[in-house]
Amino acid sequence: MQRSLILWVLVLLSVGEPFSLTGAWAQPKPPVKIGVIEKLTGSGSQVGIMWRDGVLLAIDEINASGGLMGSPIQPILSNLSWERAAAAEAMRALVSQNPLAIIGPVHTGLTLASMDITKEEGLPQFTASPSLAITQKGYPNIFRVHLTDAVIIFKGLRYVLDELKLDRIALIYVNDDYGQSARLGVNLYLKGRGKTLVAEVPAEPQQRDYKKALSQVKQAKAQVLIVVLPELEASFAVRQAREMKLKVEIVGGEPLCSPTTIGLAGPAMEGVKCHVSLTPDAPLETIQQVVKRFEARYGVKPDHNALKAYMAVYVFKAAVEEAGALDPGKVISCLHGLTISAREEPGILVDVYFDEKGDMERESFFVEVKEGKQHVFRIVPPLKGPFPPKSCS
Repeated sequence: MQRSLILWVLVLLSVGEPFSLTGAWAQPKPPVKIGVIEKLTGSGSQVGIMWRDGVLLAIDEINASGGLMGSPIQPILSNLSWERAAAAEAMRALVSQNPLAIIGPVHTGLTLASMDITKEEGLPQFTASPSLAITQKGYPNIFRVHLTDAVIIFKGLRYVLDELKLDRIALIYVNDDYGQSARLGVNLYLKGRGKTLVAEVPAEPQQRDYKKALSQVKQAKAQVLIVVLPELEASFAVRQAREMKLKVEIVGGEPLCSPTTIGLAGPAMEGVKCHVSLTPDAPLETIQQVVKRFEARYGVKPDHNALKAYMAVYVFKAAVEEAGALDPGKVISCLHGLTISAREEPGILVDVYFDEKGDMERESFFVEVKEGKQHVFRIVPPLKGPFPPKSCS
């Protein structure tokens, strides 16, 4: 009898399935739900599709490595329209499915329209919006995976004024939350340096014709044109500036120099310079490995939105593991003041620190478009730091 019992135990162990001493098969852990929300169809969906695909790549990698604290991650996708009321309703529907975190939106207006809901629910929300208006809300659950306008503009305009030695600066900006935040940041920085814009021209969302706006830039005898427009609109503005033979340095941020804009504007993008938070062309092994995996999976090169979305998932993972719990409140508390090292968690891509406002500090990049590609000509260190270590457990 004893020998038979031993044989049965050996058979059960050889099956390789989890088995408890009480005779019950161990149950798999329930999935951890993560909400993914952005505009995935229609105008502006280029951003949302990249965002979604970056999230899904990261989730599949984590699941293949054993999940999050032993639980698989289950993404819940939500598609947005441009209407703010609809964005808020979409967020309410998403949080009703009990996610532990929200990844998105990217667009500033959609983020502002939906962030009240995640605050009420106490859920960590990760956005790539750089808007100062989000920081001013002071919500403890909002975390950036993009440098704020204050940081981007400070580094970018310091380069224009101090290194290019150009101070006749014009601005074309989209007249929405994203563009207004950038406009405010540009004017504040220039005021602090004793300078003013020589031309300041708003553009409507989804505008296609920029000839009138560019004529104002030309009449102002600008030396530098800052373009703060989404990718598609930026491609029209740059092409038309070249057609008008406008003799200005064209500069901007990530949307201006993104692979999407470069592909749409073609040779007109040659020589455009940008200060960017992230770039798929950064000469960092952590980023290049993700670019390769993204291209192998989707057949296209990731843009900055895809990289930031990918990073957001790994930020959440790192915070959960540091807090030692699948608890949204503990994750939020842990992230404030937390430094995450890319050496310890390569999915973070670059070392990152989150301050008491949920804003991040990390390296950024100056790029110039040459032969249809971004070329990084400088890695820019964080404005602050080093930061003291923090333990959440």
